[in-house]
Amino acid sequence: MSNQKETKAQIIGGAVCAALMLVSVAIYLILGITLNLWHPGWLLPACSGIACGIVATVSNTISKLNNLKKETENSEKEEK
Repeated sequence: MSNQKETKAQIIGGAVCAALMLVSVAIYLILGITLNLWHPGWLLPACSGIACGIVATVSNTISKLNNLKKETENSEKEEK
C-alpha cells in the first residue's frame, strides 16, 4: 500500500491472518512434538497460508468497494 490509510477491513483481515498462522504453527508443533505427526502436520500451516491469501483478497476487495462507493457518493453530491 502506498501512502494510503489501512481500512477497517484490511486491519481485521491482517489480524485474522496473523491469528490463523500463529494458531496453525502452534498446533503443528504440538502435534509434531507430542504425537510425532510431523508429516501430515505440515499441511496445516500450508493450508493456513492459502486461507490467509483468501482472507487478504476478500478484505482488500471489501476495502476497494467501500472506497469506490464513497467516491461515487461524493461525485453525486458534487453534481447536485
